[in-house]
Amino acid sequence: SSGHPSARVAKASHILEQMKSSMFAMRRAGLVSVGLLARLGAALEMKQQATPVQKVVDLLQGMVSKAEEEKHEEQVQYAAFEQFCTDVTSEKQQSLEKMKDEHTLLGSHLVKAETEADRLKLEIEGHHEEIATITADSKAAEAQRATEEESYLAMRQNFTESVEAITKALNALKSQNYERAGEMPAAAAALLQREDPDLTFLPDVPVTAYKPKSTEVITMLEELQGKFRSKLTKLKEEEVERKHAAEMLAQDLAGALAAAEAAVATKTENKAKHLQAAGQLKSDLQELAKSIKDTDTYINDLTSLCSRKADEYKSRQATRVEEIGALKKAIEIMSSSEVSAAAKRRNANPAAKGTALVQLRGDAPQSNQARAAAFLLGESSRLSSSVLSALASQLRELRDDPFAKVKTLIEELINRLKTEALRETEHKGWCDKEIATNEHTRKSKTQEIEGLRIDIDSLEAALMELQKDKEELSVSLRETQDAVANATKLRAEEKAENEAAIEEAKQGQAAVADAIKILKDFYAKGESKPASFVEVGRSGQAPPPIFEDGDYKGQQGASGGVLAMLDVIKSDFKRIEVDATNAETAAQQEHDQFMEESRVSLAQMETDVKHKTRAQQDNEAALQDKKDDLKKAQEVLATAETEFKKINAACTNQGQTYEERVARRKDEIEALKQALAILSGEV
Repeated sequence: SSGHPSARVAKASHILEQMKSSMFAMRRAGLVSVGLLARLGAALEMKQQATPVQKVVDLLQGMVSKAEEEKHEEQVQYAAFEQFCTDVTSEKQQSLEKMKDEHTLLGSHLVKAETEADRLKLEIEGHHEEIATITADSKAAEAQRATEEESYLAMRQNFTESVEAITKALNALKSQNYERAGEMPAAAAALLQREDPDLTFLPDVPVTAYKPKSTEVITMLEELQGKFRSKLTKLKEEEVERKHAAEMLAQDLAGALAAAEAAVATKTENKAKHLQAAGQLKSDLQELAKSIKDTDTYINDLTSLCSRKADEYKSRQATRVEEIGALKKAIEIMSSSEVSAAAKRRNANPAAKGTALVQLRGDAPQSNQARAAAFLLGESSRLSSSVLSALASQLRELRDDPFAKVKTLIEELINRLKTEALRETEHKGWCDKEIATNEHTRKSKTQEIEGLRIDIDSLEAALMELQKDKEELSVSLRETQDAVANATKLRAEEKAENEAAIEEAKQGQAAVADAIKILKDFYAKGESKPASFVEVGRSGQAPPPIFEDGDYKGQQGASGGVLAMLDVIKSDFKRIEVDATNAETAAQQEHDQFMEESRVSLAQMETDVKHKTRAQQDNEAALQDKKDDLKKAQEVLATAETEFKKINAACTNQGQTYEERVARRKDEIEALKQALAILSGEV
């Protein structure tokens, strides 16, 4: 029947043969150890060849081999794990230190950017106050200028009307300022027509009938007219000066306003850039702080795990050494002469040869077996070894179950496979986590490197553009300075020439005025009298012409023309003075305007040079930071790639996939369970 021991042995042998063939195939795939195959082969031969004592010895030897093999595998496994702990901890520590240094550097950059933004904000507010003040001053100056111009126009109109009125009066007076000749009565004229007139009765007719008396009034009006004209000229000159001063003030205020508005625009732009940089730095600091925290947590967890595993490894190795010693001691006992003699006596008993696997009989064997079981049980308690405890139980149960060793071996194989499955699952989880972390690191650092290279290219291009702008500004600055120097020199020469012309005109006016005064004083002493009426003799012949009566008073007739010409010359000198003065004023205004425009332009160019120099310095610092970041990112990427190779070597399996191994192991466990059920009589 199927429950007979021999039938169960045959069926189990068949299954074990199939398993052995399957495991040889798995051995070729690297999934089963040589020791396991050896123990399975030994198990197939035990059913016919081994004695009970020899079976125990073989079992003990198999356990020793298994323990030594597992001890060696554990050493290899821990060596790799310890190397991993050392390498990864060192790499992570270096990475953590670099990130902390970078965090400190970014923090200082953030403080610098925020401080610069606050400084620019205060300066911008100051410029706005300055703009408000300049605007108010401009309005006040315009209002004052309008008042001055209104007053000037009113006074000019008054003086102009006064001069015009005096001119009209002078014209009217001068038109009547002449002597009128008298007329001879008609009777006297008739008498003279006679051939022999009697002239004794002719009336005494005056030569001049009317002599004007308005000369003094004319002189007074002319003096008054001169005063009004002088005041009008002075008024115009003062108005020119006031207008020039107002225009200069307006130019100064306009230049200051333009400079303040340009400063506001530039500083507002720089402030926005600093605030943008500060925002980016805050984001980078947050991301870096998270990376530092994650890395520190990983290092702490890894250190704790490595320390715990180191302690466990020392304990496990010590336990394995003691376990191997205990197993070898048990083998020594079971291989002693006492046990061998008892075994020979038992093998010599014909009644004990009926089956392939039987229990130990006899007092001596049982005693030795009990001794071995007791020894193993004691050692298992001392060493807390489940393997020794199970072996002691097997020795006690060997009497009742002839298939105990095979079933124990099968159970061990099942447990071993389950343990391997659990370890492989844990290993796969660790591999998946490390590979995912490493892939994230490589991907993020690759993207970071690409971004840094783009930033570096942009900064280098910006630096080249800034250098080009600075060179162009330097050329413009030198040209403007040369133009200012040349204009100052030309203005000085032109001013000297105009002042010389003005001085010559003034001197000419003074000289002509002196000449006019001398002539007027001379001719004012007397006036030429007209020729007296000459009585005609009775002969009817008139006397020859002779000078007028009285003292000589000078060339009264010609003096008027000379004085008029002198007045014209004096007016010409005055016109030259006014023209030269106006030309000097206009030239000075033009020069002042040019100087103001040049000053504003120079100030703006110097400010632009300072700003571009500062921007160049900031870009150079940012470029160096980017290059440092690039170097760090490349180092982290290289470390991650090296780490990936190590992880890939530890996690990549050759031959079969993880799913194929799981399915193969599952089938193997099911086959072992079925063989165990057969040997236990459950099937």
